[in-house]
Amino acid sequence: MTRVYPNRSCIKVGVADNPSPAGRRDEILRILAAAPVPVGVAEIAGRLRVHPNTVRFHLDTLMRSGHAERMAVRAAGPGRPPALFRAVPAAPDRGPRDYRLLADVLLADIAADGDPVTRAKRAGRRWGRRILDPPRGPGTPVKATEVLVRELDRAGFAPRPADHGRTVDLDSCPFLDAVHTHGRIVCDLHLGFVEGMLGRLENQAVAVELVPFVRPNRCRLSLTSPDDEPSAAR
Repeated sequence: MTRVYPNRSCIKVGVADNPSPAGRRDEILRILAAAPVPVGVAEIAGRLRVHPNTVRFHLDTLMRSGHAERMAVRAAGPGRPPALFRAVPAAPDRGPRDYRLLADVLLADIAADGDPVTRAKRAGRRWGRRILDPPRGPGTPVKATEVLVRELDRAGFAPRPADHGRTVDLDSCPFLDAVHTHGRIVCDLHLGFVEGMLGRLENQAVAVELVPFVRPNRCRLSLTSPDDEPSAAR
């Protein structure tokens, strides 16, 4: 069960966008650029003392932006070969890049769909599933919340868990400009992102609700675990 509670009166409130810095991504790119051979996720994570999923997230961004590439490696034995990455040499600047325009085009296409809410959530779920590896061994609702908060922080939402992990306040929105233009479908995409991550954590949370703009600069997630009473997520 998932619900979004839009507060349309707040969607146009003029709140400044405050995305998280890309310093970690720059550190990873410097490691790739300085390495004489392609580098693996574990090595980068060890050098930066961060979780491998943090490295994977930033590597994915670097590959999408054309700054890094994944190398094809033959497996030395049974199992999947290790993923190795290298920096892509800088190409001459061919002009300005407008990713906001690209986002507007994609969101407008979702909005024109016969069921934009479902389509936005589906896209968000794919995003959420992609950035997380399946958990090893049994997990707990507390661990699920910890993972969720970590990934939301990496994405720039400035999360603050409360009520023993049953709610997570989001004090920043990296999509705020898009929300002002496209409204609810951006919130639906964000909700799908959270659902996708929780789905990868397999039954560690059974429901999530997103309440946009409980304050002009804050949204809120409410999580319900299998052990919660029906009223716990309210």
